Amino acid sequence: MGKATGKNGWKLKQSKMSKATGAESSISERPISLGPRRLAEWLNPTGAKKVHSLVDKVYKMKNLELAWERVKQNDGSGGIDNQSIEEFEENVQANLQKLHEELRMNTYKPQPVLQHKIPKVGQPGKFRKLGIPTVYDRVCQQALLRYFPLQRFLCLMNQVLGIVKEDQQRMH
Repeated sequence: MGKATGKNGWKLKQSKMSKATGAESSISERPISLGPRRLAEWLNPTGAKKVHSLVDKVYKMKNLELAWERVKQNDGSGGIDNQSIEEFEENVQANLQKLHEELRMNTYKPQPVLQHKIPKVGQPGKFRKLGIPTVYDRVCQQALLRYFPLQRFLCLMNQVLGIVKEDQQRMH
């Protein structure tokens, strides 16, 4: 049977028999493909292999500055190093530059989190552990969050925290 183009650019194709029932089927419609179907083909029409890294975007100073503003806005207490938001802010440019260099050189290592027990809601006498990262680590986390979807970020943090837990177990 022949192909015809109907309204709105749909390709009409008539088949003789349905595969499931063996009965004659009606006309099926498929869109006419005027260009590449996959997003990757639209972005890279030549097919050249490109490797894009998000890490260089994470450690850009502008991103770290925006991350710092977010951490400062959220407030909160210091982690295991007892450094407050105000103390971090006193040397903010030096701290951000240090974080930038550590991320760029792949030498960044997060500090262990400070564990604080807080009461469970509706369960008197029961507590849950709350992990409080250092301000420095919170800036790094915020910088990562800007470029990674939350689900991927949580998976990444679980991997990082798993490494931190192993380090803590070795110390004790």
